[in-house]
Amino acid sequence: MRFLANPTGTRGAETRAAFEQGMIQGDAAYYSGHGRYGSGPDFDRNFGKFTLKDKNGNVEQVIDDYHVLENVLGHEGDPWTRFQWRHRNNRLTVEFSNLGNLRLNARNVQPGEFGAKLIHWSMDQTGTTAETGTGGALNTAAAAHPERKYRVLVFDGCNTQDYETSIRGTPAFGTRSTDIIGTRRSVGFGAEAEAFMAFVDGIIGRQSAEEVIKGMNQEMKDNESDYSGAPFAGSGFGDNPAR
Repeated sequence: MRFLANPTGTRGAETRAAFEQGMIQGDAAYYSGHGRYGSGPDFDRNFGKFTLKDKNGNVEQVIDDYHVLENVLGHEGDPWTRFQWRHRNNRLTVEFSNLGNLRLNARNVQPGEFGAKLIHWSMDQTGTTAETGTGGALNTAAAAHPERKYRVLVFDGCNTQDYETSIRGTPAFGTRSTDIIGTRRSVGFGAEAEAFMAFVDGIIGRQSAEEVIKGMNQEMKDNESDYSGAPFAGSGFGDNPAR
């Protein structure tokens, strides 16, 4: 069992690559973190800072949180429209920090969200392409490891079921080779370790897929802040062997 983390924020690319390796070669890969509006797992900050400038190029404000940025731009009008205008007119500069983004969705599946628009825009700016699909990096890498005939992928973050369509659109990750457990709502804090241990205990104990998910959801009920119904659900189980 290998644990991956990037506490200093300086090794996003390496952590992302290691997780991808786990998705391809491991029996199971488990991600716990932000869902990033359905764009995919992320192992570093989205951005360093945003610098707002006046028409003469003087710094007006430096912001290090895109939620704050949305609020500030909201005082000028529609936040995304104002962001685009400022960037186009050299009134806003962006320090990118998305080497840790594992992009699973090429398109924005939450188009009504400022954060989703910003994250997908940033990945487009830096050439971070989706790794899913027939010609994607995940499919190419998995084809190089035909010995891995079955895997389980778990994504513990906000609305990670948004990843499923793109993952299933990757031939090496069909339902016969890959079972997926994801969340169908935003999740709160406090149950990350407990849900993970319930998953590990279920796998080691050779529980059924349904029993594993039941155990994970019970830990969320017992430990999650602002619990509002069982978040975890699975896919790909219908063609699993019966016991």
